Amino acid sequence: MFSGFSKKMFPRHRRFARDRKGGVAVTFAVSTPVLMGMTALAVDYNTLSGARVRLQELTDSAALAAAREMRLGSAASGTALAVAQNFVNGNAVSVTPNPINFSGTIGSDNASVTINLSADVSTFLAKSVGVMSATIGTRATAKLTSGPPICVVGLDTKNNWAIVLDQSARMSANGCSVFSNSPQPNGLASQSSSFLQSSYTCTVGGVGGTDANFSPYPKTGCPAIVDPLKGRATPPVAACDATKTNVVASSGVVSLFPGVYCGGLRVTGGATVNLMAGVYIMKNGDLRVDNGGTLNGNYVGFYFANEDSKINFDKTSNLSLGAPKDGVMAGMLFFQNPSVSDSKTFQIDSNNATKFLGTIYLPKGNLQFGGSAPVAQNSAFTIIVANSVYLSGGPTMFLNTNYNGTDVPVPKGLGSDSGTVALTN
Repeated sequence: MFSGFSKKMFPRHRRFARDRKGGVAVTFAVSTPVLMGMTALAVDYNTLSGARVRLQELTDSAALAAAREMRLGSAASGTALAVAQNFVNGNAVSVTPNPINFSGTIGSDNASVTINLSADVSTFLAKSVGVMSATIGTRATAKLTSGPPICVVGLDTKNNWAIVLDQSARMSANGCSVFSNSPQPNGLASQSSSFLQSSYTCTVGGVGGTDANFSPYPKTGCPAIVDPLKGRATPPVAACDATKTNVVASSGVVSLFPGVYCGGLRVTGGATVNLMAGVYIMKNGDLRVDNGGTLNGNYVGFYFANEDSKINFDKTSNLSLGAPKDGVMAGMLFFQNPSVSDSKTFQIDSNNATKFLGTIYLPKGNLQFGGSAPVAQNSAFTIIVANSVYLSGGPTMFLNTNYNGTDVPVPKGLGSDSGTVALTN
């Protein structure tokens, strides 16, 4: 019986054995490409790791570039992210010839930016098993942090002397930063016995002057910075008012009120003018103080509406002025229309200009100081953003940074709002 059973079962057993051998063969056939692919990817690991390191470096740099743009006053997320996107586009080839996917977000506090990049990186050995590429992804967040605030910017990107000190002039910018956008060999200069002191000084181009003219010595080769006040809203300019046309105060004590001053405003002959709070628009004429005139005003802002409107303060003028604390001119003491087509000289030669509280913004103007006494030393803060800044003779321009010592606000992108940037992850 056993023998009969054996005879019946043996052929089945042999078939089963053959079936098992076939199963092993099938399993081996299926698993071999996988094993080969894993081995090939393992060999490609160094290539992928290197590409990921380079992509992370690119992501970090793009995030920092966007944060710097935010630091310089471009709060609009589109502008900052466009800077990051352009940086990635310009450096993508260092990572991979394949397209790099970009996405970015600005933090709700407008103080941080996150960049995400991903890309397909071509493999080498893994191609033999059909794995043509592997996807890598990176992320970086950069945040605005504390640091020396910006208090002087020379915007001129074409000529020498975006910022220059001559003779025995001095600039005291302790606690803040000075920037020159000029790419020329003397884009920033302090010469003769002049002296520029700041927490940090940086220029796109070269430096004119020796170690004795600076503290610290400026850093060169810096990237040009975007106008931190570009795009700021301007005050409305109404029609001329006959009572405020060609106004000249030449004696006594006079009180004046905000409005459009067609033909400008002149204080002369020892007269004292006290300005009521508000916005004073200079249209087709200068703001002029000379021959012992005195101009006083708290919470006042001056808007220069066209090419024919500028500043002229002679050596005998007396000035004490502070910017508005609210409204369209909040924080802005002198504001030139950014749309003017021709640059003009705004001349401040006063030997008694103790208070210029606020921001002086002359995007097409050349600001010149030519007195022989301190300027703005009694101001809680003074900030200058101009096409060029020139000090000659013997003035000492004070750029104080006591931002908390006044209710006059600092425009966004300047002051304590313009610190350094750092990666947070």
